[in-house]
Amino acid sequence: MQGRGRRAQTWVPFHYVTGSGAGARVAQEFVINHPGVFAAVATLDGGAYDAAFAKGNEQAQGYFQDLRGGKNARPVWKQLKKDVPVAAWLFTTGAPSAAESRQIDYWKRSDAVAPAARSASFAGLKTAIYSNPKRPTEQVRTTVLSATAHYDPTMAATIWNDFFQHVARWSSSPNGDVGPMLTEAEVNQKFEVRTADVEGKAYKYYVKTPASYRKGQSLPVVISAHGAFYPAWLYLSQIRMHEVGEKEGFITVYVNAQQNRWDFTDPDGTDSKYIQHVIDDVATSYGADRSRVYMQGFSFGSGMTYMMGIAHPELFAAVSPNNGIGPMSEAVLARVKALKAKSDVRTPMMIVYGDVDAGGSTDAKVPAQGVLRGAIDEMKLYNRITTPDRVERFLSPNTAPYDVLALGGKKVGAGVDARYPLGRFQITHYVSSDAKPLNLLDFVWVTDLSHGGDAREAQLEWDYFKQWQRNPDGSLRFIAR
Repeated sequence: MQGRGRRAQTWVPFHYVTGSGAGARVAQEFVINHPGVFAAVATLDGGAYDAAFAKGNEQAQGYFQDLRGGKNARPVWKQLKKDVPVAAWLFTTGAPSAAESRQIDYWKRSDAVAPAARSASFAGLKTAIYSNPKRPTEQVRTTVLSATAHYDPTMAATIWNDFFQHVARWSSSPNGDVGPMLTEAEVNQKFEVRTADVEGKAYKYYVKTPASYRKGQSLPVVISAHGAFYPAWLYLSQIRMHEVGEKEGFITVYVNAQQNRWDFTDPDGTDSKYIQHVIDDVATSYGADRSRVYMQGFSFGSGMTYMMGIAHPELFAAVSPNNGIGPMSEAVLARVKALKAKSDVRTPMMIVYGDVDAGGSTDAKVPAQGVLRGAIDEMKLYNRITTPDRVERFLSPNTAPYDVLALGGKKVGAGVDARYPLGRFQITHYVSSDAKPLNLLDFVWVTDLSHGGDAREAQLEWDYFKQWQRNPDGSLRFIAR
């Protein structure tokens, strides 16, 4: 938003709409027509006109498909507007009218809720909650108020505190996916919040141990780094690495940067020292296994993850930079050159990238030139991978023909997402040129993913991480699973 020369940044997962009376009708009609824009809608009195519901039979716009601009790839997973879930809270003064009842039924269908509701009370407002059995955040709430009730500050606060701030539309599919979100206060309650002072700068990070953890255990650690201006307490609800940690038995640490923005230009900078402090702390305070420390990050956190993995390889058994990887600074490249002059150090890597993110071509292909191609070549060189990639001419239906990269590694179709029966997470394995080849690079190209994360990535990353251990002498150990 802009006004008087100032701009307030918003994040697309956290858009909501509300209204009363005529404003409720406008809100409902807009959300029916643009369901991928909002995570939730809450209105008092006023259902959409009958004609508005016909919009639900139109193809959904794929709002997130063009999140980074300049993309012409059509979504592989296509939805009608009426099939795009939106969390809804519908208030009525007295019993719902025919139009309001139709509105309730519309959202019940969109959210695929169970027929039976559970009862709850919010600020004294008795509410029926109909939830999707598999994805409870996709829900419809109905509340009947007295005939004299009106939309007041108390209702607005209730909608925000008990509804909106717990729902997000994560940018993990063409129209986003409605999912849960923890508030900062809830994160502070559910996670151990630890602090560090590094060269006069105050840092904060969030630690989650699995329920099975007992003092004295030596568990693996996964460090997760957020994107720019996207604090750790928000990012953890998106990637949900700690949920994998609960199931698989590792410690999760969500690190937070100064002013929510990482500096990965200096391998010996304050942010780098902060990550090293975190590793030391979890090893000392929780007995974490230093030989099984892993790191993953999103966007700016991806750059930080990659820099730490190549400039401080002795600290990590594997890393996974996601949806953002750019050229490293001269200082980082100099550090890598110095390390390589001493020993042939390697770092196992899994890079995860959305096909309609900034690095993808206009048609969701891997470009033969540019930042992403440069990153792939750099990762291969670092890990002594000599498998060639081919350059092919692509006859684009949208632009002049251009060159794309045909990845030369072994293709593995991973059907992690049931919406993509042919496999959404297309994994390419690359192995080193050693006498005993090692799978030191996995490139994961994600169909229909723009600049966002998908919680399914967390399991993919762990399945790659757990194969690797860093020996005390700096060498790698491959652990067969």
